[in-house]
Amino acid sequence: MRNGIKRLLFTFIVFVALSSIAVANLTDGLLGYWNLDEADGKTAADSSGNGNDASLKGNGVKWKPNGGRLGGALEFDGGGDAAEDDNGADYINGLTALTVAVWVKSAETKSDRGFIDGRDPGGDDTVLSLR
Repeated sequence: MRNGIKRLLFTFIVFVALSSIAVANLTDGLLGYWNLDEADGKTAADSSGNGNDASLKGNGVKWKPNGGRLGGALEFDGGGDAAEDDNGADYINGLTALTVAVWVKSAETKSDRGFIDGRDPGGDDTVLSLR
């Protein structure tokens, strides 16, 4: 009987301790989050709450509502298509650190092609693109 009470008390203490652990808010500090849940249109909405919507450029961009790892996706045909935030320089320039996370599925990868391209075209601006 005494062991049963000890186990019950221990279980209760562990439960209270674990339930009081704060969960990190993964949206803190986000500049943009595009979940690509749209089914059509020329804009990918920013779900971060910052209004940094991305415009779809080119004729080869196709919405894939269930094509992503976690929901929707965009498919690019490789002919100069892009999803671009025209105001991105306003919130990226001047940063000392930046983290980018993206799921990419490629039908073809060549040895002379990369997915992430970064360059400094002069001045203080830096360009980061996926290709």
